[in-house]
Amino acid sequence: MENVRNYANVRLLTRWNERYDAMIAKPNFHNRNVFSENLVAIEMRKFEVKFGKSIYVDMCILDISKTCLYDFHHEYMALLFRDKCKIMYTDTDSLIYMEIYIWNVYNIMI
Repeated sequence: MENVRNYANVRLLTRWNERYDAMIAKPNFHNRNVFSENLVAIEMRKFEVKFGKSIYVDMCILDISKTCLYDFHHEYMALLFRDKCKIMYTDTDSLIYMEIYIWNVYNIMI
């Protein structure tokens, strides 16, 4: 699961381009790494955290769709074909049947 609270901005600075002190004095400064005399990485935290992905709603939608798929299989396919249909595998939005042992399935489904 993605944790957007831990996102950070990392800036690589040289003495000639920008001053270290100005970046370190900012309130969202978190950490720094000195690679050499002329190269420093400064890690800045974000002021705002945007939760752009609705994780809980997405999880609920997947659970409801699984319930609908299983209801379809147990209340329609299993009652109609009994032991003659077997599920090979399921995906998030589909059931794949291995074999349905009926001569003409489409006439029965209509």
